[in-house]
Amino acid sequence: MGNTTLAESRKNCIVTAYDVTERKAVLFTSPEARKYDHKNYLMRDVARATSAAPTYFELAAIQSMGGAASYLIDGAVYAGNPTMCAMVEANKSVYESCANPTVNDLYIVSVGTGKEKNKYDYRKAKDWGAVGWARPMIDILLSASAEVVDYQMKQLFKVADCSDCYVRLEPELGKAKPEMDDASDKNIQQLKDAGECFIKDHVEELDEIARRLCQNPPLYQK
Repeated sequence: MGNTTLAESRKNCIVTAYDVTERKAVLFTSPEARKYDHKNYLMRDVARATSAAPTYFELAAIQSMGGAASYLIDGAVYAGNPTMCAMVEANKSVYESCANPTVNDLYIVSVGTGKEKNKYDYRKAKDWGAVGWARPMIDILLSASAEVVDYQMKQLFKVADCSDCYVRLEPELGKAKPEMDDASDKNIQQLKDAGECFIKDHVEELDEIARRLCQNPPLYQK
């Protein structure tokens, strides 16, 4: 990403993180980055912050273009599925063709990072202490929060009578391991295999998504 900043993003984007010193959720957005130096960061620092998963990677210490320091961890601790955050950001924006778009103006494609349900044995889990629950709890929290947002989005679009305007893609991981720190050649290949298998099994759905994205004019912000 070099020295590209968030303000230079060609498309509006929103990226989640959590500030451990201020104890608050952080939403990096390109519109705000274009307005304020203290909200503008190097893209590589934003990426570092949003991927700083607790117990896996170190806390991210980054500085904005205006000199503001932040100490952040992965935003997945509160938004494992950031679709709702993106929709809210779109709702409060003003575009050339539509001011403050609602559900009826949007077409959302939500892409998950892969579904793998680790089952925890009751006989073992009932005696776990803080250490034993550490990683399983992270797995459960991430999965549960993502599932809840998916449910909420489906209901919102259903009530607005436009269920086909929200699509959630969540491939099965298959033989691949879900641990974020497993970057072995074998696991990388199994992740690729899982992705290719999903594509093969959902050709028509993916073609329809591509058709709609190409056919529908995008919303350009003023």
